[in-house]
Amino acid sequence: MSTQDTKDIPRWFEPGTIIDERFQIVDLIGSGGVARVYRCIQLDIGREVALKVVSPDTSRSARQMSERRLVNEALTTARIHHPNVINIRGMGEQIRATLKDGTRDIYDRPYIAMEYLRGHSLADELALSGPMSPARALPLFLKVIDALATAHKLGIVHKDIKPDNLFLTSPGQPRSALIVLDFGIARAEEIFTIDGSVPCTVNYVAPEYIESHIVTPAIDVYQIALVLVEALTGHPVVDSDYVTHCIAMHIQGRLVIPDNILSSPLGPILKRALERNHTLRIQDCGALYDQLAQIDPSAIHLGDEEMEDDLFFGDEEEPNGQPTLEESLYKR
Repeated sequence: MSTQDTKDIPRWFEPGTIIDERFQIVDLIGSGGVARVYRCIQLDIGREVALKVVSPDTSRSARQMSERRLVNEALTTARIHHPNVINIRGMGEQIRATLKDGTRDIYDRPYIAMEYLRGHSLADELALSGPMSPARALPLFLKVIDALATAHKLGIVHKDIKPDNLFLTSPGQPRSALIVLDFGIARAEEIFTIDGSVPCTVNYVAPEYIESHIVTPAIDVYQIALVLVEALTGHPVVDSDYVTHCIAMHIQGRLVIPDNILSSPLGPILKRALERNHTLRIQDCGALYDQLAQIDPSAIHLGDEEMEDDLFFGDEEEPNGQPTLEESLYKR
């Protein structure tokens, strides 16, 4: 058996490779800048799993952060028992690979094995099918909010709720459900002091985290409310090519929400869920669930009204749309 340094890990594992004598790789199903995900068979019971490893393309410093995030994802997610949170099937601190030719190697990288889900992300669903009706969206989101409420009771804040981290199983079928993914940057409630660090996705980051790195369950309330509006409209509430533009919209309360949503029975709840002062916001997803569960989806009539540019939830005037020099430098 040979031991290889992390830099020598293959760009991908070939089908047939066995990890830890438990998981046999079938194919690569996802690859991004941070991680790669393989479909595998768990050999002892013959079920499919998704195996996630840090991408070999990351730099050393980024790799160390990604590996810590991967381990945190496994340990945190495993504590949350809810049908709308992805299940963890196992993890390892090293990848012990047996290749098809019998060669065995050890790679000093962690992995996690998760349940294998069939479907696609909420982001993909909105891109493919457009906005959801209230009758479809509310039941799906209530279960996600209940899942986050379960996490909050354990002192866990997800902190990165966005359409890419909500997976829609069995799209278009009655048993369809939204599953919460990626608790990798979830933390217990605390105040962060990481200078200049904004690990959340800028379109959904809460104002108190931008300004003071404050982390409470109210962050998840803010983010899931933004995603709910996006599901109903098909458009992100905060959307700009410029990072500083997005940040200003959050801090100043420039949230673009159609009037037909704000004037519906959802309006008062959304206004409290998106309050820029987190102490005045709905405090956790348990409270948000209790309020949304009282809403009859059939009482929400959004019609075909297009989102107008001058409809804002907040007191500030609309920005003129022209990027500053600073924004140009930080264009994504």
